[in-house]
Amino acid sequence: MRELSLLLFFLGFAGLIAVSLMEEPLRLMPSEVSEEYLGRRVKVCGTVKNLREKGGNTFFHLWDGKGSVFVVFFKEVDVGDRACVCGIVQEYRGEIEVRGERIC
Repeated sequence: MRELSLLLFFLGFAGLIAVSLMEEPLRLMPSEVSEEYLGRRVKVCGTVKNLREKGGNTFFHLWDGKGSVFVVFFKEVDVGDRACVCGIVQEYRGEIEVRGERIC
């Protein structure tokens, strides 16, 4: 009986973790990304500007016509592409950026 209780506990815990990982990202415009969203999973859409690549990483600004957010990504994109990126808002060297996880 004790083994069954432990098994059910761990299955429930694993389920909670799985649900939290599937959390729908918060949709923001690039100009809306701020310190308020640090650590949150977001979806930002805009036009790729100021692209550079270094060490397998791609760095660019995602622009929405009002402002932009810096994105660190590991996939290939081109300047002028319209892209939606899902990732985590983070601070790096005093600047707010999105660490892209996937194109969404």
